[in-house]
Amino acid sequence: MGTSCCGAARARATAGPGPAPPHRNRRGSGAPSAWANGRRAPPGGKANQRAAEAGLMESYARLGGLGPISAKGLMGSRQRGQRKGVVGPGTRRLGCGSARGSRGADSGRVTLSMAVEFLHELDVPFFKVGSGDTNNFPYLEKTAKKGRPMVISSGMQSMNTMHQVYQIVKPINPNFCFLQCTSAYPLQPEDVNLRVISAYQSAFPDIPIGYSGHETGIAISVAAVALGAKVVERHVTLDKTWKGSDHQASLEPKELAELVKAIRTVERAMGSPIKQLLPCEMACNEKLGKSVVAKVTIPEGTVLTLDMLTVKVGEPKGFAPEAIFDLVGQKAKTTIEEDETITEQAVENHVKKVKC
Repeated sequence: MGTSCCGAARARATAGPGPAPPHRNRRGSGAPSAWANGRRAPPGGKANQRAAEAGLMESYARLGGLGPISAKGLMGSRQRGQRKGVVGPGTRRLGCGSARGSRGADSGRVTLSMAVEFLHELDVPFFKVGSGDTNNFPYLEKTAKKGRPMVISSGMQSMNTMHQVYQIVKPINPNFCFLQCTSAYPLQPEDVNLRVISAYQSAFPDIPIGYSGHETGIAISVAAVALGAKVVERHVTLDKTWKGSDHQASLEPKELAELVKAIRTVERAMGSPIKQLLPCEMACNEKLGKSVVAKVTIPEGTVLTLDMLTVKVGEPKGFAPEAIFDLVGQKAKTTIEEDETITEQAVENHVKKVKC
């Protein structure tokens, strides 16, 4: 699924050390911290919190067994009690920039503009634009001007808005992609609308199209890849039972590993659009492949008709079944016994007809 943009399974989990998140998350800020403001402390306190995060990082690193993925570069906005990273098809390291600052004018809060500058200074490999900011056109312009690849989600947006986004970003920064997304947590299958992937591919043929999933399980995300998604984004949590709807729609590390493995399998299975007999089929073809045989005894010199011929497994191999109509009208050079294979040596001047 490698593309000029990024192919990724986005890993999102509750954050570790860093400034405490505000008591109440703003809409669109993602999963609240499971232990922020005394809502729920992880068993064993901060020591276990750090151990859990270390385990998550180890899970990320072990995904390298499915491809050259490194834990280098993991970072994220900690003000909201969450961590974001990316792994998966087409990209080979963790870490993305997702600017989710406050929209308010309060000088004590991080603004989107400040977040973009901060992430740019950190040299993140690409910017992720969350669905809630996709129609924030000034923000899109500022982000695009940084020249980094952009992954733009489309939850809560219309096709008309996505056309506007394309027209704004494309002239500034051609290295971006759209993700089909439905902003619901957890997302029900009937609201996924994977066919939008095909609609985006038709409307925007010159950029990669992907999928951002908030459903439970991995089956729908794998199906998105089969439909041509070049980017897959999923949220990751350490515990689905933690408070906050985002955790219910997230994958635990083991599921993330299963998703990456399944995606790699589907990538291989997509194969070639050219239909032909493959080397791996030769053994089966030798055993089960059929030939044209004589349905009745055909005397020498007889002009072949369709009712004299049939198709069976026969030895030695003769004319393939698809040649049966071409044999009609040909003359038998020798007597052909019933159930005997029709071979080139048994037919005079056989010339295969070319089908138009």
